[in-house]
Amino acid sequence: MEGLLNVKQVAELLNVKRSYVYGLTSTGRIPFIKIGNHLRFRRTDINGWLDMQLLSTSDVTRPEGGDPV
Repeated sequence: MEGLLNVKQVAELLNVKRSYVYGLTSTGRIPFIKIGNHLRFRRTDINGWLDMQLLSTSDVTRPEGGDPV
């Protein structure tokens, strides 16, 4: 079985605060596993989730001048 990450490790990986990771889990926007009162994350799930967060150039809105934001 692959190693599991905790909230602190995911926050460090994403370079965000732990409270932001907790917010993502409370809204179901990031895959996680609950073991008792502990939240754990599979690294492969986080990597897949990150891949899904990528925006293509067509997803970037363009202001009046036509240049990407």
